[in-house]
Amino acid sequence: MHRGCYAGGDFSGAPTQWVRYRQGRRGICTHTVVTGSRVPLSRPGLVLAGVLASGTPTEILSPAFDVVKFPQSAVLCASPAQTGRSKLVNQEESSSARHFSLADTRIIGFYSGEEPDHRGRYLHEIQEWPDDQLEAVHDFIQWLFPLPEPSGFNAAAPILNRESMQEFRKRPELQQNLRVSFLRMMKFYGMDVDFAEQIKVTRTRYFAAKATVWLSPGNHNHLRITRILRCLSFLGLAAEARAFFECLSEIYENEQSQPRPAFSTETILYWRRAVGDAVW
Repeated sequence: MHRGCYAGGDFSGAPTQWVRYRQGRRGICTHTVVTGSRVPLSRPGLVLAGVLASGTPTEILSPAFDVVKFPQSAVLCASPAQTGRSKLVNQEESSSARHFSLADTRIIGFYSGEEPDHRGRYLHEIQEWPDDQLEAVHDFIQWLFPLPEPSGFNAAAPILNRESMQEFRKRPELQQNLRVSFLRMMKFYGMDVDFAEQIKVTRTRYFAAKATVWLSPGNHNHLRITRILRCLSFLGLAAEARAFFECLSEIYENEQSQPRPAFSTETILYWRRAVGDAVW
């Protein structure tokens, strides 16, 4: 039990579930909960995401909620982008009537071009942003390159799970839209992608000018790059991820001759591990 988390009381033999959730910087909190009961959260405004004891991820929990309900055989789905009320998804539906959790439908809808992100922005609009907007805005990257973990920065961002990954891998149009996002960020970083027999990422003649924005120690774009590499690997574009990493490796080697390299050996090792995240 993490210090500062509400733990509940005597359950007198009633059916219970274990509920874990992440609460801001406090880490993972745990509740033992009577099935179907409500759980008061000590600081609901900081709640980022919840997980049932089975490991099934719930939707991002809206700061508007001061209680969260975990009924048996259900996943809580709630989002600031919704009406502010919880939505329960029955896990016992037949496979033919199966629904994605809200986290899944949001990212699939977004990448299908049918639904906007939490700020009303559509995929094609973000892909057409100029470089200065891509640099200045910080809550789009979690939508363009989603991950299986909740974002510590953007609580409204979607979360990948096994089903949404499979959906991307079996739908070429989703992968192509993801590829367009990847190409846009490559242009932002001053790189070009050659889709010949073997995908290759190279630096363009504009690389030096573009690199002034991101090629520096501790730059926030290094975290973005980790996210991009992992997302591509998870969603079926592992070849693009490897090609991007190879280009980054070349830049890393060049940087070692500089008095203060733009990124460290630790960073390149993070990126190497990110490319290896394709299997989940």
